[in-house]
Amino acid sequence: MKIAIISDVHGNYPALLAVINDAIENNVDNFIFVGDYIFDLPYPNEVTELIRSLKNAFVIQGNKEGYLKKLSTENQSNWNYDQMGAVYQTYREIKPENFSYLTNLHESCYVSLPFHGEVYVTHYIKDIFGEQKKTDCSSSRFKRYMKEKPFSIYSFLIMLIIFLKVKKSVI
Repeated sequence: MKIAIISDVHGNYPALLAVINDAIENNVDNFIFVGDYIFDLPYPNEVTELIRSLKNAFVIQGNKEGYLKKLSTENQSNWNYDQMGAVYQTYREIKPENFSYLTNLHESCYVSLPFHGEVYVTHYIKDIFGEQKKTDCSSSRFKRYMKEKPFSIYSFLIMLIIFLKVKKSVI
């Protein structure tokens, strides 16, 4: 079974379309979408509709989809267009059916694998490792760590085993 895992599209419809077409050409059986489908680029409806059209997809919410819920409770007359202009524009352009779809997605899910076990899918690192200090997740710290002690496939497998045991999944 081949699975394509896609995350952080951020409204980039041309890139998403290219990735999905490539996955289909490579006989992918299922798609797992891990959040942040909208904002930043100008194709929120096209991205959402493409994801919605896939029958063999598991789709969860990321923090960007959570912004939609928050924006729906705000007074738009207070919106400042400086830094948040693209966010507000996306909110106003999203079709009602896409808004409903995105805001009703689950924050996580388990995907059963045909050969054995299941995969836990989440957009939030806190769901895996608990609350983290920002410095623990910083790219500069990761870069420094990689220079000192490069990440090997063995390290990855050990981390995966620990994660699966923590989540009570079976390997």
